Amino acid sequence: MAAGGALDCGPLRRLRCSPARLGARYSRQCASMEEKARSNLKAAEVLVNAQLFDSAASRAYYAAYLAGWSWLAANNQEPPPDADGRRYWRHASFPERLFEWGALHDPDQRDDFEFLRSRRVQADYYVDPINSDEAEEALGLATALVGQLLGEDSP
Repeated sequence: MAAGGALDCGPLRRLRCSPARLGARYSRQCASMEEKARSNLKAAEVLVNAQLFDSAASRAYYAAYLAGWSWLAANNQEPPPDADGRRYWRHASFPERLFEWGALHDPDQRDDFEFLRSRRVQADYYVDPINSDEAEEALGLATALVGQLLGEDSP
């Protein structure tokens, strides 16, 4: 944390998520989701090393999802409200939206994002566990996607 309780993720984030560029509403979303993406990516790595593969795959997906949310906030996009007024990006359509809006640069990245989502669903809802190879692949894909979405080579 920087002085005054502000998150300090380096000059890139300060520029990308600055209130002067985005306004307070989007700036707060951008910075918050970026920090959550980084935290989930670190958790995924710890969980892979601890051989907790289901949890690692789930955290890897959420790292990419939250980095995508941060990218959208940095581009002044906000999730539409659901029937109860809550706002979040729908998981099933999220990779396609990121691709359509230019956050993901090619169909392979969209497919990588979809792979992460499918492993998260498997890990969280199905009997078949995630194996070590799948968890490692999920971590690698999430690392690459988070780095790209947050505008850096490595998160």
